[in-house]
Amino acid sequence: MSNESKIASIQAYIDRAIEDLLASLRNPGQLSAEERRGIIARYAAVLEGNFIYWMTGAYISVGSDEARAKIMDNLREEVRDCHPGMMRRFAMAAHAIPTDADAQAVYRNLMNVRLFIGRLSAVPILVTMAFFEGFIQRFMSYLADARPAPGLGRDGIHWTSMASVTSPIPRSSSARWKRRWCSRTRCREEEMFEGVELLRTLIQSIVVNTTRSMSTRRGSHVRQGHRDFGDSADCRGRQRKSLPPLTDDLVLLDSGLDSLGIAILVARLEETLGFDPFTETDDMAYPVTLGDFIRFYEHAAESHGVDSRQAG
Repeated sequence: MSNESKIASIQAYIDRAIEDLLASLRNPGQLSAEERRGIIARYAAVLEGNFIYWMTGAYISVGSDEARAKIMDNLREEVRDCHPGMMRRFAMAAHAIPTDADAQAVYRNLMNVRLFIGRLSAVPILVTMAFFEGFIQRFMSYLADARPAPGLGRDGIHWTSMASVTSPIPRSSSARWKRRWCSRTRCREEEMFEGVELLRTLIQSIVVNTTRSMSTRRGSHVRQGHRDFGDSADCRGRQRKSLPPLTDDLVLLDSGLDSLGIAILVARLEETLGFDPFTETDDMAYPVTLGDFIRFYEHAAESHGVDSRQAG
């Protein structure tokens, strides 16, 4: 495939992902005041303390002097203009300062994105940031439509100008970066777009408070973890190898999943069961084998009133 064809294919994927994500958003006019507050609060909880981290990861990962110079320009602007402070003022003016519940709602999916950035894989990070750039330009108008009703601090907020706080790559240079980086990449498709999918999931947890709906699924099967462990396309596809037989004595470190794969598995179980036992106590022995892992969740299920015997 030619370089131009690769760029076109990547851009087409990004465009589809953006359109699909925007199409999944609820009509702002149908949101309650609390739902509107929650969206802005969770958005602030993610961007305020993490965007510079994402950009720093991009800077460390790239090898091109030109690319580094452009990222450094953006980082310098982020720090000089105190964009995290702008994000905080944005939330304060909307009466949407993030609460502990808002932070918890996005925590697991945010950690997945952090771990992805921490692998410092240049091209997938670029593709992810290009997706974020394209999405955020249009999402800001959604936030403007979802702003609080009069009397909740709307006056004086430059809603659409907030897009400049979170625009990672100027459009004038984005295409040039893609041409330069894509000419050097040998990434498989699932690696190329892994960050896009993780970030898309994170954005969905911003727009929809997934922790609130978890309680309706607490009767799900604990042994679903055994199936998720073997059937997770996200995990297995990224590893580029088959998983070994899933037995109780399988050592987790020998399972073929890296730390990000385990994190995604735990996030899936949290979405299914409504709890994450790893965050509930500091005094614990971490599971070593798959059997330990399952028993660990079964014990936690009992304390949460989940009937694991319903598992199929």
